Amino acid sequence: MSDTIGLLVLERDDWRCFRCGRIVLSLDHNCHHRMYAGSGGPDTPENRITLCGFGNNRRDANGREWCHGWVHHNKTEAMASGWAISRHELRPIETIPVVHWMLGAVLLDGHYGINQVREEPNDAGTAENTPGRPVPTGATGTAQDQRDQAQHDDERRDTAGDHRVV
Repeated sequence: MSDTIGLLVLERDDWRCFRCGRIVLSLDHNCHHRMYAGSGGPDTPENRITLCGFGNNRRDANGREWCHGWVHHNKTEAMASGWAISRHELRPIETIPVVHWMLGAVLLDGHYGINQVREEPNDAGTAENTPGRPVPTGATGTAQDQRDQAQHDDERRDTAGDHRVV
């Protein structure tokens, strides 16, 4: 595992757990491979997310559940949310949405980017995931900036009387 990739992933994720938003204080065991490295998953930004906890440990000393352990012990639910990916998956990893604690469904790319997913009808009339607008990360667009923008958007919708979830 590359510490450089791990640190850049932690920065992309604003040092917060992708599943619950808890702050993560170190790289040790917190940078999770969505398709497990032991199953041939690549050590790439789109395959890695920050999860709180220490590897497969499920709970801390106070009995609180850690997300890293939860993902490893609840594979079906984790795969449904994109936090885990089967080694038999044929689609490219960067096309598989993953649920972010604040942003909802996102796509991760090889350039440490996070792109929101929006649902659009396809030719059959059913919803289909497509990349939405890029979500800024890093020094010019932290998770706090994203939360501020989300709050601003919610307030704007509320003032307009539009209460739909977008």
